[in-house]
Amino acid sequence: MRIFTLGAAGIVGAIFALAMPQLGAAAGAAEDASHAAAPSDARLHIVKIQGMAYVPARIEISLGDSVVFENHDIVPHTVTSQKPGEFDSGSIAPGKSWRFTPSSLGAAAFRCTFHPVMEGQLTIASKRAAAAENPDGGAR
Repeated sequence: MRIFTLGAAGIVGAIFALAMPQLGAAAGAAEDASHAAAPSDARLHIVKIQGMAYVPARIEISLGDSVVFENHDIVPHTVTSQKPGEFDSGSIAPGKSWRFTPSSLGAAAFRCTFHPVMEGQLTIASKRAAAAENPDGGAR
């Protein structure tokens, strides 16, 4: 029979290891609660990046909706607001995507920083206005 002894560092490590699942569960619960607080009528819109273009290049969504930009090209792209600091996806690798949920109303022109000829327009409207103007909105 082997007898193991733990020093102070071992005891602290063991307590930390035992506490981590509970801390992770609490963080997950908080994340789930924040998702639950999202509007139930929020929609997910898809913009494909293919053929060196955003498809569709112009999209109107409602406040609370999200847009997923999917890169179907063989080169990386970005989705970068033309207004500095507003939003920037960073590099989106081929076959990857980036999800964006705007937090305010308005319009935002964007482009790919790697390929500046690629441009698009995102309009974030109130719930009523976007639904009336864009009933299906490319949403899933």
